[in-house]
This record gives sequence, C-alpha cells and structure tokens, in this order.
Amino acid sequence: MTQYSDKIDLNLFRTFAAVYKHDSISRAAEELNVTPASVSQSIKKLSTALNTSLFMRRGRGITPTLQAHHLMERIAPLLHEFEVITNDCLHDVHQSTPRKVVVQAPEPIIFEHIKSTELANHTQTRFRLEWLDILYSNSDSYETLKFKHADAIIDIFQLAEPNICNDLLFEDEIVVIAAKNHPRVGSTISPEQFAEESHIILNYQFGESSLFEMLYNSPPPKRRILSTQTSLTSMLSLTSESEALCLCTRRFAEQHATRLPIKILPFPGPVEPVKFWLIYPAQSRDSRAIKWLHSTLVDWVQQQ
Repeated sequence: MTQYSDKIDLNLFRTFAAVYKHDSISRAAEELNVTPASVSQSIKKLSTALNTSLFMRRGRGITPTLQAHHLMERIAPLLHEFEVITNDCLHDVHQSTPRKVVVQAPEPIIFEHIKSTELANHTQTRFRLEWLDILYSNSDSYETLKFKHADAIIDIFQLAEPNICNDLLFEDEIVVIAAKNHPRVGSTISPEQFAEESHIILNYQFGESSLFEMLYNSPPPKRRILSTQTSLTSMLSLTSESEALCLCTRRFAEQHATRLPIKILPFPGPVEPVKFWLIYPAQSRDSRAIKWLHSTLVDWVQQQ
C-alpha cells in the first residue's frame, strides 16, 4: 500500500466489486449507472492506491488477478453489511421505493409462489421479490451469496459454510410419476417394476451423484434412462406423453396433475424426504429484508 492509502475513496471499492462480479467494464458501468470511462478510471485509481494490478486483459474481456481475488474475499462481507444498513435506513425514509430482494431457488418453489409474488409486488411497497432459477447461474451457492448475486437462496441441501444461516422452510416427499393411461402401471408400483421401466430424469448432479442417489437410503436401483431434462416441467410433460416414469416432489406434481394427464404413485423404497432450506448470510439475519422474506415464505407455504 502507498502512503496515500488513508485517502482512498471508498466508492472505488464498490466499483471494483461491480467489475469483479461481471468481469466487464461495460456491464459494471450499466449496474452503477455511470460511463465505462468512469469505471476504468476508478479501477486505475484503486490499482495505483493499492500498488497492485487488479485485472488483466483476456481476449476481448478482462479477468481478475490473484490480488483481486484476495481483495474481494476481504471486502465482500463489508460491502454486503454496508448495503444492508444503507437499504434499511433508506427504506425507513423512502417507503415508496421498493427494496428488491433477489432469491435464487429451484423450479418447484418459483412455480408454487409466482402468483403470490406477483400479487405481493403489486400490493405492498416496502419490498419487491425477484426470483432467479437456481440452474440459471454457474456459480455455486456460497459464491452467489458472497458476491451478492442474490440476497438469499432456497435449496434442498444446507450450505455448510461459516457465517451462513440455514433455516428449514418445509419438507416434501418424493413420488413416482406415470402417464395417466400407462398400460402397465396402476395405482402402485413395485421396486422391480420401477427398475424395469424406462425413466426421464432431471439433470441435477451433486458431484458424481444424482439427486435421486443422494436421497436414497441404500444402493439405488439402476434406471434405464430415456431422456435427461433441465426442467421439471418439461420432465413431467414428456412423462405424460410416454410410457416412461419420472421422480418429482409431491407438491409440484399435484400442481401439474390438474394440467397434465399424469398420476402420482408412492415411491417403492426407502427414500429421504426433500427438505427446502432458506440460506442467507449471517450478517443479514437481522435485516428487514430477510425477516420479511422469511415470514412471507412461511405464510405462503402454510397457505398452500
């Protein structure tokens, strides 16, 4: 650090965080509502003040240096805490300006609550909820929270990281889905028949294991895969038009059973229930936004 480090404009760190988040001067400028030239100048000032290079050219874009990664690790919690405090203070004064709350969640959660969200966003002015599909982002859950891509995450596995809160929202069961007029499957299915039929699965992996393998209490039966989908909705739709089976949570299946010719069967084996967790940074625990989000989601789940 130079002798001028005590005179660094703290806004330079906010600009740095935006460039780091997007790997782009122009997209950071859009987020901050300033010109790209202003962003470039701010990054240059911060690099000079810290006496280190923060970004390197790579092709037509830029990439953070090792020093930039280290810096972001240190300042991310501070920037997040400052934003929480600022937002709470601003919304105490300016009630007419909604505070956007971004939540990354799996498809069943978004599908179940999208109508309630739309109604809430139109009828109350304190907060505005925005959903982000959990499969949309390539970053993992911890990076998503650390670099403020979302205020909170709803996921089926807890995030075992320091300074992260995991609040259980509700549990659901895994069920088997078949076409309503399936020629071989009735109101129940045996483990042997489950293994014999073809399957449509969701592309939702955890390392080398699928979601099904993670929830099964013993070595899972081998499945004959007919198709792999990235959406639960498309998986159910294809199942309704074929003789293949698929697995789904009961709440999501029951919502689609009114629209699709499918039937819901008990799973023929020892499978764990699916637990949905609200995950957020510990420093946000007392923020009004997280408190509102938690109470709102609990109310919606109970109403359903």
